[in-house]
Amino acid sequence: MMKAAILFLALTSLALLTVPARADDATDQLQEARKAYDKGDYATALTALDAAAALIRQKRAQQWQSLLPDPLPGWQAEDAQSTTVSPAMLGGGTAVTRNYYRGTDKVEISLVLDSPIMQGIGSLMTNPFFTNDDTKVMVINGHKAVYMRSDNSYQALVGTKAMIVVKGSLMVDEPTLKAYLTAIKFSELEKAAQ
Repeated sequence: MMKAAILFLALTSLALLTVPARADDATDQLQEARKAYDKGDYATALTALDAAAALIRQKRAQQWQSLLPDPLPGWQAEDAQSTTVSPAMLGGGTAVTRNYYRGTDKVEISLVLDSPIMQGIGSLMTNPFFTNDDTKVMVINGHKAVYMRSDNSYQALVGTKAMIVVKGSLMVDEPTLKAYLTAIKFSELEKAAQ
């Protein structure tokens, strides 16, 4: 009886190991696209590929949410939110945003990623023609950042695919904005944006 029980447990364990892992929604859509493509149903294949791409963008956005900093002492933060845009609209991209509060003061940190317009914005930020009395250029965490007084915001590019915007309400001082910008995990963001 004992040998039979051990054999049953061994066979059950072996059977569980051979069961394929449950695919996630993105791989399900990719498989659906492949099946439709093989059947010549190109409309369904394209729809499934678009759905898979959107699901993958959402997964990337969730990864990027973890790169936003914790609130500074005395501040509170909401959960990060993300928005993904299809390449059909302005080339696509992802925005991840988190709001921080202290009383009536508010700081919003946004990451804009995977958008083809980043290269154009980068060239504008580095062009001396666009710097004036309203802007102050500095290097933070090894990256060029621009502080815009009229907007009470910092903007910084990370590589060619990510832009960080740290914007404060009217009464938030520049050192607080700079502290939030410095708290961003630039090196991790750079790796994630590649």
